[in-house]
Parts: sequence; structure tokens; C-alpha cells
Amino acid sequence: MVRRRHREPDILPDMLTPTRINIRQCFYPIGNTPAVNLLRDWRSCDISDGEQPQTVKILLLACGDPRSILFSLRCQDEQFGSLDFDITCCDLNPAILARNVFLFTFIADGDCDQDTLWNTFYHFYIPERELHLLLRHSAKLVQASESIDTWLSSPYGSLIRFLNHGTLLQMRKYWSLYAETREYSDAQTKEFELRVRSAISKMYELRKSAWTAHGRRSAGVMHDVASLTMDQAFKGFWRTGVVGGNRVDEMGLGNGGKGFVNPMFAISSPPTGDFAVYYGSDPLHGFHFAEAFDDGDPMALKTDQVVQLAKAQFRHWCFSFHRHFKSSYIRIRIFCGEAVRLCHELQSRNNRHHDISRLTRLYLGPWTSKPLAIDAMMRPSSPYFDIIDTSNLADHVGILNLLPAVAPLVSREPSSVLYTEYLLQASVDTSSALYDTLCSDVTTMSLVIGLAPVGHLLGVTTEAVGTESMTSLGQPMGDGKQKQHRLRIPWRVPGLGDSESIPNPGCHIGFDADQLAEYFFKLYLQMFTHEYYSRLTEQESQREVTSPLATDLRYYSRISLVALLWRARTNVVTHWHQFMDKFLSRVEGDCSLIVGTHSLQELYLYLHVFGLRENPLFRIPRHLFVAQFGALRPASGEKGVLAKNQLPPIVFITLVVPREDLGIFTSKSPDAVGTPGLHLFLASEKFFDNSFFGIQCFFGRLKTHMGSNAACDVEEDGRGWMGDADLIVICPVPAFMLLIGPQEDIRVGLQVSPSPSTGRFLKDLGDRMVIYECGLDSEKHLRITEEVPGIPGAESLAEQLQAGVAPDIDGPVNQQHSPSVRVNLDQEYRARDVQIRIDIPIGSEESTALSNGAKVAVRPNSPCTLLLEIEGGTPRHLVYPFPIDGSVTRTRVARKSSWIEVATPLSPSLVRGGYNSNPFPVATQDGGLLQTTAWGHSRVILSQQPTISITGGRFDWLDGFMGSTFSAMERARNRLKADKQPADGMLDLKKSLNVLFQSFVDRNPNRGPTGNFLLACKHKNYSYDTILLATSLRHDHDTGSILLDAYVIPLTKLRFPLIGPAVQGLANTHSLRVTISGPESMLWKHLLPALVERCRHGWTHKQTCEYRVQNRIPLSTEYMESPICSCGEGKSMDGFPMTRSECVPFAKYATRIAISPVFFVPYVEPMVSKGFEEELRLAVQSLEMGAEVGGD
Repeated sequence: MVRRRHREPDILPDMLTPTRINIRQCFYPIGNTPAVNLLRDWRSCDISDGEQPQTVKILLLACGDPRSILFSLRCQDEQFGSLDFDITCCDLNPAILARNVFLFTFIADGDCDQDTLWNTFYHFYIPERELHLLLRHSAKLVQASESIDTWLSSPYGSLIRFLNHGTLLQMRKYWSLYAETREYSDAQTKEFELRVRSAISKMYELRKSAWTAHGRRSAGVMHDVASLTMDQAFKGFWRTGVVGGNRVDEMGLGNGGKGFVNPMFAISSPPTGDFAVYYGSDPLHGFHFAEAFDDGDPMALKTDQVVQLAKAQFRHWCFSFHRHFKSSYIRIRIFCGEAVRLCHELQSRNNRHHDISRLTRLYLGPWTSKPLAIDAMMRPSSPYFDIIDTSNLADHVGILNLLPAVAPLVSREPSSVLYTEYLLQASVDTSSALYDTLCSDVTTMSLVIGLAPVGHLLGVTTEAVGTESMTSLGQPMGDGKQKQHRLRIPWRVPGLGDSESIPNPGCHIGFDADQLAEYFFKLYLQMFTHEYYSRLTEQESQREVTSPLATDLRYYSRISLVALLWRARTNVVTHWHQFMDKFLSRVEGDCSLIVGTHSLQELYLYLHVFGLRENPLFRIPRHLFVAQFGALRPASGEKGVLAKNQLPPIVFITLVVPREDLGIFTSKSPDAVGTPGLHLFLASEKFFDNSFFGIQCFFGRLKTHMGSNAACDVEEDGRGWMGDADLIVICPVPAFMLLIGPQEDIRVGLQVSPSPSTGRFLKDLGDRMVIYECGLDSEKHLRITEEVPGIPGAESLAEQLQAGVAPDIDGPVNQQHSPSVRVNLDQEYRARDVQIRIDIPIGSEESTALSNGAKVAVRPNSPCTLLLEIEGGTPRHLVYPFPIDGSVTRTRVARKSSWIEVATPLSPSLVRGGYNSNPFPVATQDGGLLQTTAWGHSRVILSQQPTISITGGRFDWLDGFMGSTFSAMERARNRLKADKQPADGMLDLKKSLNVLFQSFVDRNPNRGPTGNFLLACKHKNYSYDTILLATSLRHDHDTGSILLDAYVIPLTKLRFPLIGPAVQGLANTHSLRVTISGPESMLWKHLLPALVERCRHGWTHKQTCEYRVQNRIPLSTEYMESPICSCGEGKSMDGFPMTRSECVPFAKYATRIAISPVFFVPYVEPMVSKGFEEELRLAVQSLEMGAEVGGD
């Protein structure tokens, strides 16, 4: 089976991550996973008549093609006009962005039919007429993009903005290349056509015999049934150049059935001009077409149906986009550059007092000398975003590089969300994927960065993760290929799912300095565990070479660690000097990491420039410098910046590696080279050997800057590895290191970083794997400057870098705020509990009461709050930054000093307390209209979800699908005898949901098909508490799941006398009683508000809404009391079963809901237990629990 990656790592190395060579450049013009609704976890957005639309700010990093933008706008159609979109798109590949802007503007023009839009964006070959339209529009874009001013005055200026002039120039370059193909001579056209067609044909021939089913994700619940079709459609696309190889499009190509090469696929980033489209690309992968396989026949070929569905969806997408454009409800900002660097640049505008070092964002991206700059007039108006999607950047830069850059940009609202994603299998055991990739306990890291994975908090999701888990289980092991397991993880501010904590979310989190130092030392060892070579087993080394997991990839450098320390310093409170003393003493004393001692100077350097730690050696005057290596060489014998009496703490080494020394890479095929890491070494034979991994590389030549030895300019060769220019390597180093010992003993060079996969270079490069080295006297190949080469304003930047430690470094960070919350770590340095101290003003009534012996009571209140009451006083809320177990508290009272301290354990999912009592929270924001966000339940527009016919279809797939909702622990519990099963409300809830779905499609052996369900409480003598009236079974495109379109009628003590006879009549007709336990009943009460809010459309919460009046959701969890408000009763009734006479009496009380299966969270717990083949068999086949159907 051919396996694919989301994005190849050629786009991502930067100074935060070790620099890697990647000679092969892949082009990803179209997406290879289904489009996602970016608004899925955003708050409900209905507005009243005359109200202005809400603005939603979205940041898309490594955005790829625009499928998710278009799909999200389509999902908003039913609520058109309620949102104004401000979307910032970032990608390092300009060819991708040029295509995207081409499509956006092509749609905006509104004068092309949908077939033309589809063909020009998705087909390798197109008819002559469409080629003419493509070239004409390209010429139009070239004319509009002569300058920022001409663009802004063009018809597209209000729609598309460019964050800098360089991005516009990059886009214009590709539009010009498209347009110039019109001017090709006959010979040039022939050569162009032949070259591209040959490359496509070669790709097809290489893979036509392989089984390629990687488009199955687009089939949702029908992924297994879709395998044959997706394999044939993929091969048809590469064979014919049209989607699915469909006959209609192929016959319409003209030119003897061949059509013409589409320049938007043929022209991309590689300087050679080679066709570089990723071999796994297929237009169908970005769409949703589960409904094409509803008949359940795995042998039926549905290529034509799938093609038509994809085109129909694209047609709706384009219509929605054009509609938003015409109404000025969308603005898209484009940035061509590296994503992590952009985030640090945006972050630097948030708070000028905590401006992160510019070394994180000097250059636009890796392997370029272009400086990063953003036009102040083009940047977003606010540096905070409501929704941030990072694609699968975590696969390529490492999540610990990503989170410090992105987390500060997330706005602090209950509906704000950050998405990270893995496509590469992150760990051997997926349930430990986050622990392994974060190199840390998840709860502690969440407190440090200020965001937590939602699944880690709730323990449940509506995402159909079970299908991904089953697919992963079916992948053969040891076949020499990288394994996939897609994990899409939403992150939020952990306390904001609790409406009780929203009024005071911004508490200051404190840590004990010594405990925090031990935590970061443990994190440091885990981040660089690959440097501890003796721990690698032969099997692990082989895996790193042939089929690496995400945890095997070497993402991190010392600057990565320092960026994390920076985030900690700005987000938590501790005694910083004490913390740094302890942390550095542990690092300096460690001997387990072979590279650790060689990288200490790099660590010291970045601590200095980030303003986190002063290094005395950086500040001592030259003539007073005495270290373990002796005095520094005098200025009289030096040149340039090293000749200064007032030596700068930091200088920039610019090493010029001759082109001929790169032959070990350029003379081999890209596959033979791989992606080896590079680093710079600075060594003295007698005194030191230091490694620096934070380097910037590009090809070109140096130019002396205005005759100064303190700075130099650069002239880049854009041909890169395919050109003939030398390799330039730039790296900051401590200046004093260059003056220790005899000048002739010091060597500077470029090395291949050691790893199991770089052993192939030992024969050519020797044990040290040195590519090139020279001495300090090599004026041709070495330049030492105080300023950063090629960066405008480098002089002022140099002053900032030399300045070093911030003036407020002494004492606790954020000293003006005492830490109102303190986190305590256990012996493993994991967050154990959290305490709040309340200082009560002396002389106040409460202080007097305390001194007189008043009782102090603490009781649970909500997932993140406690109620504290001093006898005779008013209860006060204690707001914690993370879910807690409020049933266990430790209270200290200082009656004379007048303070109270309350400690309580932290409570992530699977632990008592926290959101486990309500894993379906509905967060609220009251901005005039009551705005709600159902955490863990994605929004869904019911009318857009295809209905699954329950007559004539095959539903044998349903057993396995519903079985995949259960975790390994739930399976084990379910196999116990009934009298030995512990109370488990979630297990009971999942089994009841299985009953609903199975019974609706007539797979309940005890009862025929029905959509009428009465929830009967076992603990209340089987009395009815809730009525559910299901009307249709639908696919849920966005989550890859299914749902029941239904209505809920809560039975209350006040309502029952009015409808009691109707309830009895319903029970006596074709209805099913679903028996629920007491704990399950509580969960249903919490679940129902989320099911209402996720599909709420066409109505808003009233000013008199019970949620607002009572300030709680759900309203009640008691028997015969309604958990939901009355605002939705009798609304959105177009799907109500009026044709079922027994249901009609309930119409006025009914509220529409969307019922989905509830899944385990794969990065929290496994679906099957380790080592149990029976578990695997059950998971992949019928699944014991999925086949169980109850009810009576």
C-alpha cells in the first residue's frame, strides 16, 4: 500500500529547528485530507434583525489549498450575514498561494462556469478554451499586481490583502509564468507538454500496481466500503489527468483526447522547472462523499458518483464564496513565509514589554536570505485570533516549537480554539502520543503554555476517531513505510468551558522555582533524548531510518528550549533567578546527553538574547577576562569586530562553503541524500568544541556593506541546490569564544548532525562528518560581523541583541501581580494540585469573624471553581485555571494574619472531578444575545448533511462503527458480569446511543424499526423522563460520523399532567423504551443542551432565557426536570415527524437536536488493549459491543 504524508519536510526547518537538507521539493497544489469546517467549534452565531455581523478572525498556518475556507463558508450559508470573515493565510510555498489567489479572484469575477473553475484548479490537462481563460485571468492578475497600490485599487483589493510587498511579488512571479506560456514558440510548447506529460506518466507507471486507498477518509463511516473506488479513482486521475479518470471530462479535453497541460500544476517552486506535484495527490481527497456508498457494497465501483458529488460540493463552495465576496463579508490576507516565524512576529506586536527575541524571525523562512517584514497597513487589526489552524505543522516542526509561537495569539474567549494535527503516527501507542510529543506531562505543559487539549479535559469527542484507529490497527508493521494515524487536536483555555470561571479567567499561576526547574530539566532531557545514544536499541535505530514516528524526528534545538522558557516566563510566576540557577546547575551537571556539553554555549547565548539569563562572560571587559581557558587575545592582533576594545557579547559568523564541497549531496539522487541535519561547529584543539544548531542557510555570495567590516550584504541565488553559488551559513556565537587560545587553533565548520540515518555519509566525510571547515584567517570563506548579514536595520537590531537581559529579570516575573494560584508538582514533577490564597483585608467583617473563630467551609461548585464561605459571610468563588476535584480540598486558615489557602487536586479526563461530571459543557458569552459554545460537540447544519435511506440499504457496517466508540477500558468493563460491573455512566450512555442508532435502522432483534424513544429511569421505577423523536439518519461530513436528526421533549412535573395521556399513547405505539441508569441519566441531562446548541439555527436565546436567568447550563440534572431552556421549543420544525400521529401532540414542546455517537479520545486512552489479539479482532471486525442492541 502506498502511504502518504500531509506535507514533506522541505518547507519547515528554521532557526528554531535543526536545519535539514532536502533537495527533493514536492508541490502540494491540492489537499490530501477532507476539508474541515473551521467554525465547527466556534460559538453559535445567529444575530437579530438589524444587528451587525460578528467578525471572526482566523489564522491558517501552512494553509495549503483553500478547501477548508470554501467548505467553512458553505457551512455558514444557512446563517449568511451573521459573520464577517477576516482570514490570514500563511504558506511557505508561493506556488500554492498563487493558485489559491487565482481561484479566489476567478470565483469573485463571477463570469466563469463551474466546470471551468473545477478544471483549471483540479485537472492536469484542460481543454483549449479553458486554457485560454486561465491565461487571460493570469494576465489580468499580473496587471493588477504591479504594485500594492494598483492591487488595492483593483476589483480584488477589498478581498485579498498581502502582508508584505514580497508576497505580492512572489504571487506575480507565478501568474507571469502562467501567462508567459501563451507566448511560447511551437518548439517550446512541445517541449513543455512533453516534459510534463512524461513526468505524470512516469509517476503513474511507478504506482499503478500498488494499492492506493488513502482517500478513504473522505468516505467517512463508509471508509472500508470505499476502498476499491478510491483506488481506481486515484489511478484514473494519474492516467488521464482528469478527476477519477471519468469519461465525460476525458472526452471533453479535445486535442485528440489529450487536452493541454495545465500550467497551474506544471509550474511550481523547483528551480529546475520539473513537474513536482506530490505523487499522492487526488482532487477527490479534499471532499466528502460517504453518501455515495450508502448501499454498503464494497465491490461496487462508484467512481462516477463520487466525481459528481465532489463537483456538486465544489459548485456550492464557489457559490458561497462569491456570495460572501459580493456582500463584503470576507477578507483574506496572504503571507508567503515560514509559519512559526510569522507567529513570533505577530506575537511581538502583542506586548512591546515582552518582545521575544528577533532571532526567532530574522529571515522569511529557511534556505533564504530574505528578511521577514510585515506591512503595518496590511496586518490584521488585532494580534489575537479566534480560530487558528496549524494543519500538520506538528509533524514537521515539532509541537514544542509550535505552541510557544501560536498559543499567545489565541484570543481568551470560551469559543476560541487552536487546532494542531498529526498525520504521521506520533508514537507507538497513540494514547501516549501527546505525552511523548510534548516530552512532558500534558497537564503541566498545559498550565505552562495556557492552553490544554480539549480531549485531555473532557475525555470524549464526536469526531469519528474510531475509524482512524481501526485503519491504523490494520496497517502492517515493519514494512519500511511511515505509518499514519491522523490526530486532530483542539486546544482551548482550560477554564473557559466552565461558565462559572469566565468572569475571572486571568489569574496568575505560580510555581515553586525549584520544582519548576526540575520539571524543565526533565523536559530538556526528553527533548534531546536522541543525543543519549546508548538508550537507542537496534530496533529503535532501524525504525528511525525506515519508518520513523513523529517522536523519532529531531525537531528541537537549544533555541526551542529557550522559546519554551520564554513562554513560561511570560505566562507563570516564579522567582526567576532561583529557577534559572537551579535549572542551569542541573543542565551543566548532566553527562547523559553526549551533545549536551557541546551545546551549552548555544544555550547561554539564547538565554542572553531572549533576556532570560545574564551570562557574566558576555559582559566582562576584554582586558579583565579570565576564565578556565585563560585570558583573551589582545585587540592589537585582531581584525574587524574582534579588534574592538569594547567587545560585543555576540557576533555573527558567516561561513561560505564552496560549491565543490557540496558534491556529496549534489552528486547523489535525492533519495540517496535523504534529509540530513546540519550544524555549525566552533572548536579549538586545546580548549573547546561547541556545536550551534540555530543556523540560517542559503546560496549566494557576500558583499561588503559600505566598506565596513562590521556588516555585510548578501546576494542570494534563487536556484538553490540546482545553481552554482556557494552555500552561506549564518550563525550567532559568543564573541569571547573566538578569542580564546591561539588564533590558528580555532576552526569553524559545517557538519552533518549525527543520527541513525546519516551513517551513510561516514565513508565520504569521516567520523566527524565535516562538510567544510576553515580557520579564522580565511577572509574568503569566513566573515565575522556585529550585525546580521542581509537584514535591513541590522545596526539597531544588533543593539537589541547585545542588550541581553531585561531590566525586570530580578525577583518574580510579573512582580506587580502576586501569584493568586500556585501549582504544586509531585515527585515526578507533574502537576499534582493547585492552591489559591485569599488575603482578607484586616479590619473587615470577614477578618474579624476569622479572628473570632468563625468556621470556614469549602464546597464544590463547578468543574473549575469552589465556593468558600466564612461563617456569616457571603460565599465567594475560587476560580482555578484548570479543572479540579472539588470533593477533595485542603484548607489552611491564618486567623491572625487574615488569609485562607485552599488546595485541591487537578482533574483532567479519566480522573474524578473536573469536567468528568459534565463532559459536554456548554460555555456562554453574554454580548446582548446569549452566545453558546458546545465544547466537544462540533456545530452542524442539519439541512446540509445527506440523509441515509433506511430502506433497502445494508447496515452491517454499523456494528463495527458503533463498536469503535468504546475504549479498551470500556470493553473490559462491559465483558464483566452485570453484578460485577462498576457504575459507569459513560459506558451506559454509549450503549444506549448504540440502541438508538441500531433500532432506527431496524437492526434491533428485539423490535422493528422505530424513531420514537422514551428514556426510562431504572432508579425511578422505570418511569419516563425524556422523549426522543428521531426523524432521519444523516452523515456528518465534517466529523466523518453519523447523526440522528431528532427532537427532544423533556418531561417535567409541570408538563406531565398536560401531556401524560399522549406519553402513554406514544408508549403503546411503535416506540422503544430505553432503560437508563442513574449515572447515565445525569449524563443525558448534561448532553441534551449540547445537542441542542450544536445544531441551533433560525432562533436565538431570548432575553428571558432560563439559561440567562438561572445562570447555569444545564438548568437541572434532576429527574422530571428539564435541562434545556424553552427558547427552542416549537422552532426549526421543518423536520418534525408530523406524519406520525402519535408524535403530533409533542410538537409545541419539541426542541431540535443532533444526536451523534460519543467516542473515546485516542490520545487519552487506547481503543484496544496491548497484546490482546482478540481485542484487535473484535475492533477490526464486528466488535462485540457494537453488535449489542438492547431496549424493551
